[in-house]
Amino acid sequence: MVLRLGYRVFSGAPQPELSLPAWQVYVSRATHWALYALLLILPFLGWLGVSMFPALEIFGLFSLPAIAHKSDLANQVFAFHKAAAWVLIALVALHVSAALFHYFIRKDGVLQRMLPVLGKR
Repeated sequence: MVLRLGYRVFSGAPQPELSLPAWQVYVSRATHWALYALLLILPFLGWLGVSMFPALEIFGLFSLPAIAHKSDLANQVFAFHKAAAWVLIALVALHVSAALFHYFIRKDGVLQRMLPVLGKR
C-alpha cells in the first residue's frame, strides 16, 4: 500500500474524464484519498489493539511486538478499527457502484481507464 501511495503521489493520477461533472470529480478524488487513508490506518489500528490486548500471536505464524496490556483501551481501539472497516467497505461499494454506473449507464471511458483490457467503447 505504501508503494502504491508513493507512486500516486510522485506520478500523479490521470486526468479525469472530460465529460464528468465537477461534483463527480470531487467525490472521486475524495473517495480515492479516503481509501488510501483507511488502507493505511486499518492495519495500524489492528496492530495497536492487538498489542494492547494482548493477542500477539498471529495464526501461530509470527508474533507482534507488544506495547502494553491495557484491555479497556484495546477495546476502544478495536471499536475504531471496526468502524473504519465498515467505512472502508462502504467506500469500496461506492467505488464499484460508480465504476459500473459509468460503464453500463453513462457508457463513458471511466471504467476502461481502470481496466484497459475492456477496450474502448
